[in-house]
Amino acid sequence: MWNLFPGNYVAAIVNETIITRGQVEDFASRAVEPLFQIYRNPDVLEQKIREVLSEGLEQLIENQLILDDFKTGGAKVPDAVVEDEIKERIRLRYPDGATLTKELQARGMTKEALRQQVREEIILNFMRHKNVASEILISPQKIERYYATNLHQFRLGNQLKLRMIVLKCSADAPVEEVRKLAVEIALKISEGASFSEMAGIYSEGSAGKEGGDLGWREESKTTKGLVDVAADLKAGQNSPVLGFAWEANDTYWMYQYDKAGQLKLARKYIDKAGTDQKLLEERKYITLASDSEIPAPPQ
Repeated sequence: MWNLFPGNYVAAIVNETIITRGQVEDFASRAVEPLFQIYRNPDVLEQKIREVLSEGLEQLIENQLILDDFKTGGAKVPDAVVEDEIKERIRLRYPDGATLTKELQARGMTKEALRQQVREEIILNFMRHKNVASEILISPQKIERYYATNLHQFRLGNQLKLRMIVLKCSADAPVEEVRKLAVEIALKISEGASFSEMAGIYSEGSAGKEGGDLGWREESKTTKGLVDVAADLKAGQNSPVLGFAWEANDTYWMYQYDKAGQLKLARKYIDKAGTDQKLLEERKYITLASDSEIPAPPQ
């Protein structure tokens, strides 16, 4: 037992309603029970229980004030609403009404007491929702004025939506093999395979499980090499196979390949912190380009 106070004395009187110690303990019981597992020191345990009981009493007082406010307003909860709520609880929590009756008997509670408890819970939920809604209600005119005077906070730059299948090169996956695989995937997609399914199977990027979907991104915060490629595409159109390689001094190359996997275009960009992203160089390959002609990242 965790009774700290002798007798079932009056803990509080709210208007004409008496709140007893027993009611406080019943209300706080679920919060008190775990304390016995958390605190082993008797003095600390007693202090924590007192704190929980004190909080429980405050909550019961607040609840009663809300109930009195509802009653003062002349509102009522129809009996049919209460009965419907009880039926719903039986459906969700009990096999049948008989099981509920047995539990009520074990708790020394009558069906009428249950109806009153449910009625009060309905009122508390309604009144709290009503009060919160009234607190956050803002006039449309006020919202419009705030938006007009703080327009800079809501303005968005140009945005684009990207889907990507990312394949990474490594000692176990050399450039030529990865490029060949990328061309095969692009061919499957052009023949009708789902981009999302291909991304889920092959992509090593963070968005692979989302079908390669990177969502909407501001152009200013997106790699310029990708922005330039996207600018040449129509909505829903797939880009050529792309290659990406960093060099020294915060520069990188973006490569574009044709359907056969042959390099057609190489662009060099700078992406240095504090500096605008810029296109530094562009090389077009009209004839077959060998790997030795392709700018490569430092080893």
